[in-house]
Amino acid sequence: MAEHREMSGRRMMADSLALHGIEGTVRHQFLRAQWKISSAEQRADRLARYAWNARGVRLGASAVSRAAYDLARRLRHAALDHSGPGRFAIEPTALPTDPVVQYEAAVLLLDAACTRDGGRPCAPK
Repeated sequence: MAEHREMSGRRMMADSLALHGIEGTVRHQFLRAQWKISSAEQRADRLARYAWNARGVRLGASAVSRAAYDLARRLRHAALDHSGPGRFAIEPTALPTDPVVQYEAAVLLLDAACTRDGGRPCAPK
């Protein structure tokens, strides 16, 4: 059930990126609320997945907070540097406590991951 929720959350965020771009998705009230009510472990897992998929891809420029951009950049670099056994993971305690900063970082990472995975950005040009 949780995995189904993750896929639908990722799909909704990717759809929003395709329709509204990074800035519109960052302001999307439903997605922000959904992010806030998820557990710290769920948010850390999603950020780890998005960072892993975005490794080696430049982050898009947008009007997100500097804290969110720095977090996304730090997580992307950590994923790129990951060489240990097992999948890349992030401890919830290693993240800022503000879920809005986490959400904005997730949007940036997912946008970069969409660019890498599909060869085309989620956001419209």
